[in-house]
Amino acid sequence: MIASLKVALLLSAISLLHRARCYQRATAPRLDNLTASEVYYAKLYWANRPADRVVPVDDSGAAIHPRRVRLGYRFIVPLPERLAGLTYVGHAARLRLALERARRGTQSGYMSSCLQHHLPPGVDVVLLEYAVNDPPTPSPTLSDPSRRAFERLVRKVLSLPSRPAVVLVNMYAAGAAKGRYWHNAERDFNELASYYGLPSVSLKAAVVPSAASTPAVSLGAIFNSGKHHPGRGGHVVAAELLITLAQDVLASSARLSAAAADAKAVAAAGNGAPAVEGGGNLTLGLRHHLAAPGGGGAADAGLSADAAAALEAVASRPLPPPSLVQQPAEGWRWTDEGRGKWGWVALEAKRTLRIQVNTQLPGARGNSSQAAAARIVLQVAYLQSYSGMGRARLSCVSGCGCEPLDVDAHSERRVSVTAVADVKVSQSPECVLALSTRGPSAAAAAAARREGAEGGGNKFKLLGVVVGEEPGASGGGVTWLRGESHSMAHLVRAMRTLPPGASVQQLLLRSGSGSGSGRA
Repeated sequence: MIASLKVALLLSAISLLHRARCYQRATAPRLDNLTASEVYYAKLYWANRPADRVVPVDDSGAAIHPRRVRLGYRFIVPLPERLAGLTYVGHAARLRLALERARRGTQSGYMSSCLQHHLPPGVDVVLLEYAVNDPPTPSPTLSDPSRRAFERLVRKVLSLPSRPAVVLVNMYAAGAAKGRYWHNAERDFNELASYYGLPSVSLKAAVVPSAASTPAVSLGAIFNSGKHHPGRGGHVVAAELLITLAQDVLASSARLSAAAADAKAVAAAGNGAPAVEGGGNLTLGLRHHLAAPGGGGAADAGLSADAAAALEAVASRPLPPPSLVQQPAEGWRWTDEGRGKWGWVALEAKRTLRIQVNTQLPGARGNSSQAAAARIVLQVAYLQSYSGMGRARLSCVSGCGCEPLDVDAHSERRVSVTAVADVKVSQSPECVLALSTRGPSAAAAAAARREGAEGGGNKFKLLGVVVGEEPGASGGGVTWLRGESHSMAHLVRAMRTLPPGASVQQLLLRSGSGSGSGRA
């Protein structure tokens, strides 16, 4: 079980963090385009076992090499080489099998709506990493659309039939954070992590100097040129943090299992019922049936035929028919631009793309006359960036009705991410929408002048369309989760009408809120 759990978490970590383009077996480190020093350390990383990077301890639990201790793991090369940035050859780590389903440069709002199209079925471990791409602005009430979208994504993953372990991987971009330790979405995510009981790892806590006296490191060794994206070093450190987390969980598993067995024995002795073995969520959601103790994991056995077929099904590009886009699509091109992010791109103003979707609510949702007459929310996913982007207008041209929506793909944030815009449309089995490019906005033109570029950009990239299923909804973001679907919210409202002298326990029994996690 230990070997299997370690491999499962490490495999998931590397598949997300190293952005492999497909799944394949590696037989040696990749040495192309490396300096002689980098080749040396690439081979060093390949030869060492990942578990060997965890801090060795003696029988008392004290670190054998205290000077090499760093948040529960140790580096395998000396400090001078680390600071020179030669250590971190992330793509040369011990990669035996890579699975990649992450959507690059995407906010949680997109993935919360399209999770089923990206996540293979039956997953064991899911890593969520949106601390950099989601807006950094703090939200005291967690009521803004971006935070609600992330919470919705967390709840969807927790509700998957395979009941996977869920870990928040909070990366950090020094440039996007403007050099400030707290300027990203991680603090809000930590609130949700504590609420849902999720473990998390933090890159900035590991490498950024702080009041906790974290040793200083070269930002160039961790980030690409010390700016926006975690580089080779950042990915290696995050993977090592995940290995440490997995080993901490495994170390506590025996203790928690023993405590649970003692509690069941006491309960059985009290009521005469036999103790039940194997119950309880003892390892932070890590599934007990991953493998028997000492057994091999996914990296040893490889993908099964069914798993490989499922992965290929969700990874198919371009999208399978029927296409939503009506032809001809003059001035628009279906491309991933070499970045693995497929979509329809226009580079000139006054180019129109027609899209046909079914906005008719199916089944019970659309049976009543009131529901059938209500409008639903349609979301347009598009590329938002700081350079060369323009505007587009979305309008309904036949079969359905809506107010025209102007979308500005320019952003002052120096990141390129998938953004989502909402429009309310009437229901129709054949709703035809027109997306027309309109050139740069005033803000985009001003930004172009500041950078010495001409114009302001006409580019617009459509990444997807999401059709809502809630009649009368006011927005695509979920705004009712915490207030309406949790048993604690119902309990608080009921307490306001609690009769004098009644106890909270009586209220729990009356409302049926005494058990369960309250997840919708």
